[in-house]
Amino acid sequence: MKKVVFFILIAALTALPCLFAQDADREVARTQEFIGATTQKGQAKVDALNAYIKKFPETTSRWTRLAHYHLAVAYFELKDYAKTVEYSNKTLKLGSLEPGEEGRMYLVIANSYAVKGASIYDLEKAKENLKKAQEIAEQNNLSDVLSEAQKLNKSLSGPPPKTMTPEQQIKYNYSNGEYSAAIAFYQKLGAAGRSGTAHALWN
Repeated sequence: MKKVVFFILIAALTALPCLFAQDADREVARTQEFIGATTQKGQAKVDALNAYIKKFPETTSRWTRLAHYHLAVAYFELKDYAKTVEYSNKTLKLGSLEPGEEGRMYLVIANSYAVKGASIYDLEKAKENLKKAQEIAEQNNLSDVLSEAQKLNKSLSGPPPKTMTPEQQIKYNYSNGEYSAAIAFYQKLGAAGRSGTAHALWN
């Protein structure tokens, strides 16, 4: 009996290096195919990323989660906004994204909903996702995401009225993320104006 157990242990120990080697080979293949897929262009990129996700469906792998991320962006580049939103939401649900990736994903969704003439055009959803992108950018000091979010916010808000009261200037600049300008207009108000404005602005 002891000899049988001994030989089983020897066999198991002998097999371990092979198993580790197989795992290492699979990880190398996964990485190489991911790089190959993401360096494609246009529809070829979409096809390659879809094939990658089908071949490596394990969402516990960061490469697979990133494949979903890049697929959402690829659909956006092809102006397939419905698919963009679908895969952006899938990517967000998978989780484990870096703050920058998460912020950009919400920004991609916002941009997709903001395209006038697109089948999914929805200004409110665009603003809702834009707000999430801005919050993530502000919390994590993501200047590039914040800059793009502010540009989109301005385009969604439309041009400002030719004449605005100080209160309107404050609210307009604040809503567009131009906080220093909002503060500057607020400081121009007198003490009485400030006390009466605070309630009116945010209600």
